[in-house]
Amino acid sequence: MDDLFSVPLGYVDPDQGPDNELSPSPIPPEAFEHRGKWLALRGCKILAVRDTRAELRQEFGLHHPGITFFNVPETRNLAR
Repeated sequence: MDDLFSVPLGYVDPDQGPDNELSPSPIPPEAFEHRGKWLALRGCKILAVRDTRAELRQEFGLHHPGITFFNVPETRNLAR
């Protein structure tokens, strides 16, 4: 039978890295140069920048596999 309480509380295996590493954002940093605009993204690449989502839909259609529409906020939230 395994003793689940045999490891001291707070013990960290030195061979394991920290689990709190941030994964990279799918939004490229240069997207924030287009505040208030709508972007069409494929992966981390900007395909188009438009004023409205309707303009992106007109250009890419309603079904756009692999393309994500993203509205860049007017202000960047600096709170973490």
